[in-house]
Amino acid sequence: MSDISKAMKTLTEMIYGYRLTQLVYVAAKLGIPDLLKDNPRTSEELARLTNTDPSVLYRVMRALSSLGLFVQEAPHRFCIAELAMPLLSDAPGTIRPVAILRGEESNWKPWAELLYALKTGENAFTHVFGTNLFDYYNANPDAAASFNETMSISTNQTVNTLFEYFDFSSSRKFVDLGGGHGHLIAALLNRYPSATGIVFDMPYVVDDARRYIESAGLAARCQVVGGNFFESIPQGADTYILRHIVHDWNDERAGILLRNCRSSMGDTGKVLLLERVVPFKGGRSVKINDVHMMLQTPGGRERTEAEFQELLTRSGFQLDKMIPSGEDSYILEGRPIG
Repeated sequence: MSDISKAMKTLTEMIYGYRLTQLVYVAAKLGIPDLLKDNPRTSEELARLTNTDPSVLYRVMRALSSLGLFVQEAPHRFCIAELAMPLLSDAPGTIRPVAILRGEESNWKPWAELLYALKTGENAFTHVFGTNLFDYYNANPDAAASFNETMSISTNQTVNTLFEYFDFSSSRKFVDLGGGHGHLIAALLNRYPSATGIVFDMPYVVDDARRYIESAGLAARCQVVGGNFFESIPQGADTYILRHIVHDWNDERAGILLRNCRSSMGDTGKVLLLERVVPFKGGRSVKINDVHMMLQTPGGRERTEAEFQELLTRSGFQLDKMIPSGEDSYILEGRPIG
């Protein structure tokens, strides 16, 4: 194959990528992998169980089979393939919520307005939905649940590597700002039984966090607090953790949040930013996600090392350590200045 033919093939795959997203999305949304987990079914059976049109579902299943998610055993009979196993709702580390979230209109519609954002400099999400992302989730519980499930999966993946890269043994009290359902703080408290913690997130999130903390048997050592971290945050902890929080905001808002952290801790405390860092070369994933943050959030962005350093310095911290923790991912440790 010539170089130009390879380029055309690669570009064509990119151009038609949206089709694949939606095919995987409907399979996950309808729970088709779960329905095929134990035995094959016909497209008619699947249509009855998912309340969909049999002829349309057959054609979708045939397309999904061509991608390797399912196997077409007979003209209208399908079974699950290994590729679809991570979409099972009970699979370890299931990515079903991820497939659902990325196929929902709250994720793809702002991308359809990329040209609008380029021409105006305005936020595409607000242009499409008439409100910002976080107010949208507050008003749409199903969408918020999908988002929070995806963040929990991402947190669990982070937990698997976090202790490998960072020693938390000197910490006595953690605050996880934007802590979602509490998976990260639970992992920290289970690892360090003498420590205590606080999960802090928006009021519509914390009920789920409270249930999770109680189910983990950590209610005596972990508070769950709802509020707005631009207004005030819990006081007196020695370790404030912000996992994928700073990239949601522009420098002004991120600075307010970090200064709130600085005023809430003593001179020996620290703030840990678990973020992706944009490299000069490479970094395809983080650079594409930077555009995603621009479209989705009011001023959100991925940052370079220099931009993180400047942001922390203006907020009363020095960048003390920057520890690699995965592909373009880092633990940035800020220590109070002075």
